[in-house]
Amino acid sequence: ESGGTRARMHDFFAMRTGGAQRPLRQLLRIVESIEGEMELSIHISPRFDFGQVRPWIRRLETDLYAAIGSNDTLLLWTDTELELVGKHDLVATTTLAPGERLHVSIQFLAPEHLDSQRPGTPDGRTCDQRLKETLQWWRNWSSKPDLKGSTRPRIVRSAIVLKALTYAPTGAIAAAPTTSLPEAPGGERNWDYRFSWIRDSFFTVRSLAELGFTAEANGFRHFIERTAAGDAEDLQIVYAIDGERRLTEIILEGVHGYRGARPVRIGNHASEQSQLDVYGEL
Repeated sequence: ESGGTRARMHDFFAMRTGGAQRPLRQLLRIVESIEGEMELSIHISPRFDFGQVRPWIRRLETDLYAAIGSNDTLLLWTDTELELVGKHDLVATTTLAPGERLHVSIQFLAPEHLDSQRPGTPDGRTCDQRLKETLQWWRNWSSKPDLKGSTRPRIVRSAIVLKALTYAPTGAIAAAPTTSLPEAPGGERNWDYRFSWIRDSFFTVRSLAELGFTAEANGFRHFIERTAAGDAEDLQIVYAIDGERRLTEIILEGVHGYRGARPVRIGNHASEQSQLDVYGEL
């Protein structure tokens, strides 16, 4: 709300039934003007490999672009005309009247599939439908707990956060979706937590199971059985969410973390540690 104008904005990852096997991998932003006419500016600056790779931006169709670099491709679309600035950025401006919507779509695609298996170009109607499907998907999921009383909304909200940290294809649960956020501003204790810790995930799935989300608990159990190759002696304390065991820690030179924190780390040496309480919990 600003200067007599009001707008509603939705940011979401598109969800659908069967998405664990066939994910859309699409991030959508929908801006709707509610009151007054407003001018919006769009600036898309995709960067890969922790900002170190500035992608090649290729125009595929009139209003569809691809940002390509390394082993990543992002399909970029909006229902207003984008303009390439330099080699690596896209910009646009548009005006919305009350009731009008602006849609922005960013969708991941393996680069080798760009010319052979590219999904269809988005449109506003499809984006609106995916918003409805996503809301319905989350409502269906969050309706499972048989909870009463005033605390139910807070409990369900916490469960949604845990669900959002779950990697559906394998059942792994990430400790956090972040890397290089220091425990204190400017500090060096800025670890990469985008992995699945056995101990932490155990408490997570126990909480979900007690609420009735048994599918997530079973998914994590199967993940552990597979990654440990069925043998407790081969169990390590942390894995990548796809089950990878080697989590070599690398320091990125020339990259600044949160509030200038250095160094910036990816990977985690904790995979080489031994934490006996892991065996106790399991």
